[in-house]
Amino acid sequence: NGYGRGLITVDLVTTANFNANPGAYLYKDANGKYNYDVIMFGTWDSNNSEDLNETSYTAVKAYLDAGYGTIFGHDTINKDPEVYFFGKLQPYANAVRSSANVQTSGAGTCNVVITRNGTFTTYPWNIGTQGTVLNVPQTHAWNIDVGGDIWLSFEGYEYNAQNFYLTTYNNCAIIQTGHSSGEATQDEQKILANLIFYMADLNTETKTEDKNFVDINIPNVANLTNNSLTGINGTATISATDNGTTYKYYVEATEKVSQTKTSSN
Repeated sequence: NGYGRGLITVDLVTTANFNANPGAYLYKDANGKYNYDVIMFGTWDSNNSEDLNETSYTAVKAYLDAGYGTIFGHDTINKDPEVYFFGKLQPYANAVRSSANVQTSGAGTCNVVITRNGTFTTYPWNIGTQGTVLNVPQTHAWNIDVGGDIWLSFEGYEYNAQNFYLTTYNNCAIIQTGHSSGEATQDEQKILANLIFYMADLNTETKTEDKNFVDINIPNVANLTNNSLTGINGTATISATDNGTTYKYYVEATEKVSQTKTSSN
């Protein structure tokens, strides 16, 4: 409905078809690059009682190991890893199943609050800053603790590892869209568009340009000199001192297998 701003192309594949032949839908080209930047599972309550199988689980695991973005919706990756293939992928999201039948945020919750600022909250939609409340279809978290970055949590509940609407960890995301079986508010559609772009940020180059660095400090008041205007003719010189915005940051690298973190000075 235009919330991808013409920048996102989506292909819809049923779980049954994907399970039957995942290589027909998810594969590498001649240069070793996967044909999709991001894959997503689960926009229906209980994920329509569907799961991956051994073959599709192996395909998704290889995709994750290659560093590509994967999004898990409501009632997918929170399932028991002893029973469900989706649940076996919990380590990729730095998630662990909590005790049985623990509902961490009540069904019927429709308001989520932004808990951190970053690229995700700004592109292609500026959805707000830390503390902004957004409206989504009623949903809840269930049976899972997370250790990644929590971008959105449920308003009115204690902020902790169980109260999350959206969390990301490396190239994996969990979002609680889907409890209302396909419904989506304007806010949620913007959240999903932003999340797809955020999870597609795979870069194998050795240098990059950080587009988050923006000069936001206003210049000093301008001075008008050499004013020889007569009516609409003549010349004038306007000058002002710029005040650049100073940033400090560090780079953190995570080794994909051991998850060992190394930071720059």
